[in-house]
Amino acid sequence: MVPGLRKYSCDFSLDPNTAYTNMILSENNRTATRVEMEQRYPKHEDRFTLYCQVLSSSGLSGRCYWEVDWSGGDIYVAASYRRKGGECEFGYNDESWSLRITGGEYWVCHNNNVTILSHEVGVSAGEEGVSAGEESSGKKDVTSGRVGVFLDSEAGALSFYEISSEDKPFHLHSFSSSFSEPLFPGFALDDMGDSVTVLNTDAVDAEADSSLLDVLLEIRDLYTPQTEASVWTLRWRTLLQRKSWMSRVTPALLPGVGDVNAHSLDHF
Repeated sequence: MVPGLRKYSCDFSLDPNTAYTNMILSENNRTATRVEMEQRYPKHEDRFTLYCQVLSSSGLSGRCYWEVDWSGGDIYVAASYRRKGGECEFGYNDESWSLRITGGEYWVCHNNNVTILSHEVGVSAGEEGVSAGEESSGKKDVTSGRVGVFLDSEAGALSFYEISSEDKPFHLHSFSSSFSEPLFPGFALDDMGDSVTVLNTDAVDAEADSSLLDVLLEIRDLYTPQTEASVWTLRWRTLLQRKSWMSRVTPALLPGVGDVNAHSLDHF
């Protein structure tokens, strides 16, 4: 879980009026995919015409957190002032900040300054999304993953995280800047078939909570009211890391497990 970050979760969709003509938006404008066939989008002054990019429909300020599932070979996860034109490529001007995912590496870029991070893509996420082959450099060819972005505009910080398959964040990089305008989440897709999906982090949390409840129900069936309190206490401490979950799972667990479990809960 990412409780410290997800309490700042924000929800947004992508703006079809900004989407490059070789990009398709789907899933209620939450997924962007690069395609070979040019789309017949109406002309619009906000549309990107030089780069396969798209911006969110709304700008963000204050403290905001969002997550993105990505798939492909060369993808930019960015935040930008609402701009267009010849110098609008994410990260290659002084009005946008980007995390590039390419060749098993993370690159960060702002104002034409590019840094290749030492952390390899997918290292904290285990083997999920990794192909059978490995590049000669030893880097694994990771073709999918999840990234989290946290904006604290008042503190002047924009941070990027790799989210592991265990739902744990690994800090990749933070930009420091005095943000003078709201920032619009943006994405660039350099390779054919590249895709990104903006996640509803509330739904992600709900799915994780549901999985935890399933595990706890199994424990309830395995143990009886005669189970020693110390055993139950250990179980609770191991599986319930967030006290806010107690109110959700306690009604399902207490029937049939006796006062010893209620007594154990009092110690948290």
